[in-house]
Amino acid sequence: MREARLTGSWWGRADLGAGPAPAGLPEGTSLARCREDCSSAAYFDTPGLRLLRRGMTLRYRRDAPASEDRWMLELPVADAYGTQRWVTWPGGPGAVPEALARDLGPLLGGEPIEVVAELTTMRRTSELRDRSGARIGEIRDDWVSASVPAPARLRSVTALLDGGDAALLGASVGWLRPVGAGAGPGGRDLARVLGAGPVPEGGPALDGESSVAEMVAASSACALEHLVAGYVGIRFGDDAEAVHRLRVATRRFRSELRTLAAVLEPRWARHTRAELAWIAGRLGEVRDADVLSERVACDAGSVGAEPAVVGTLCAPLHAQREDAYGVLREALRSDRYVDLVRSLEGASVYPPITRGSLRASGAARPLGLSPAVPARVLLPGLLRRPWRELRRSVEHLGSEAADSELHRVRLGAKQLRYAAELAAPVLGERARRLSRAARSLQDVLGDHHDAVAAECWLLRAGAIGDPTVALVAERCIAIERQCQAARRDEWPEVWRKLRRNELRHWTA
Repeated sequence: MREARLTGSWWGRADLGAGPAPAGLPEGTSLARCREDCSSAAYFDTPGLRLLRRGMTLRYRRDAPASEDRWMLELPVADAYGTQRWVTWPGGPGAVPEALARDLGPLLGGEPIEVVAELTTMRRTSELRDRSGARIGEIRDDWVSASVPAPARLRSVTALLDGGDAALLGASVGWLRPVGAGAGPGGRDLARVLGAGPVPEGGPALDGESSVAEMVAASSACALEHLVAGYVGIRFGDDAEAVHRLRVATRRFRSELRTLAAVLEPRWARHTRAELAWIAGRLGEVRDADVLSERVACDAGSVGAEPAVVGTLCAPLHAQREDAYGVLREALRSDRYVDLVRSLEGASVYPPITRGSLRASGAARPLGLSPAVPARVLLPGLLRRPWRELRRSVEHLGSEAADSELHRVRLGAKQLRYAAELAAPVLGERARRLSRAARSLQDVLGDHHDAVAAECWLLRAGAIGDPTVALVAERCIAIERQCQAARRDEWPEVWRKLRRNELRHWTA
């Protein structure tokens, strides 16, 4: 089901109860009033409204049927139409259930949860019907009264379509806009009652005048947002893309901490990198199984394997993934993950800059480090190390590089890419050109590495499977070896483009 949420200040206007649908919807579409309901709920949040700031609400539904869970967590909107998702828990009134409080831990920043609003809603529901009279969705017209924190009234409308017709959903939004409706964010009613709502998170926007402190704060804030968003996507669902995004974010921030090591407080940097490595390892076990199963299934399909054979071949990977996902979810619920989130929250406000000095690129003498030192002065020098490490890893290759050696080159390219991307908001296009060239090398060698991993797994899978599975595995191995050979032929030319002096002369 697709839904669009809208809000407006139309108390006492525009009855949406029954009759022909307004202009804008397909001809013959009509509304039919089908029921009215009244409900009341207490909304919970921290004093700083941390949930609402992230487009989430937590409420206890007093009038819900006894058979339903009464605690509901509204998750951030999932698309441009304001589609929302809910997670429910059992429990009585009063204190937030222990399991729910624990699940919310990384989102609360250590703040307590308390009642922030009391809302009563009169809902008038009308079916949306097509020309034949068949139901195609419904319109929920909510008239909301607030008693806490202060008396207030408001109105909101939700259009829901059973068939997921995006065009019709867009039309539903369109005919409500003339009467003052607008797309509603997560927690729209609560946001209007409290006079607050979701706000963009993150540190300061960077430019050529940004300081070292602002750069560290922005990097920490970006990592913090990914840690929280990834937690929501994984802990309250099974979002494979959330796993991927969070894994990339943890690796990126670890790389940025390595690039910035000379300006960061050493103990904090070492501890944070270790904690990021811990959660990245849990994420990697899930993501590697996802990537490998997708790759093997694609290979098997390309050689004409039957779906049942593909399922048998990939079954161990699916089981491995499920086990790893359970471990990951428990890691995300742990106090260790909560502490990591709080540490990054602190760093985004009070950047952990070291005391000391650092020789900057072009400087006659070492600079005294302070939060006010311009980032543009330090970044060229900080990028020299990842470049030199990458160059040395290539220079040490023999005439026939081992797979493990090419993997080290790939890791070096990734480190250089992330360092250049970190510098790009401050240094501009010259850093972006370097990051693009480093990414090209990373991508080529990354495909080679994935092909090597797939071949190793297929060799083991083929040795213990039935003859049909073994034959498919053998054909898949041939595909992966062809991929490896192609990437070995391709990467030297990509490297020659990266090592051009005009891409990196400014780091000298």
